Amino acid sequence: MLQDLQTALKQNGLLKKTRVTLARCLGQCGNGPNMVIYPEGIWYGDLEKKSIQRIVQEHLIEGTPVHDLIQIPVD
Repeated sequence: MLQDLQTALKQNGLLKKTRVTLARCLGQCGNGPNMVIYPEGIWYGDLEKKSIQRIVQEHLIEGTPVHDLIQIPVD
């Protein structure tokens, strides 16, 4: 999944404009794999390979969160 994200960022010219940090667990392992986009703090969960390109295109490029992929973190 990490490689897919880095590839999508590179293909869209965003690799040098973003920071990708790998974490073993963000406290939401049951909903993973997860991604959090900052500064908004928007969580995406239950990610699949096809979700990555949508998040890059819609959220990072167009500035619109992908509402059907947003995961509300649970304590």
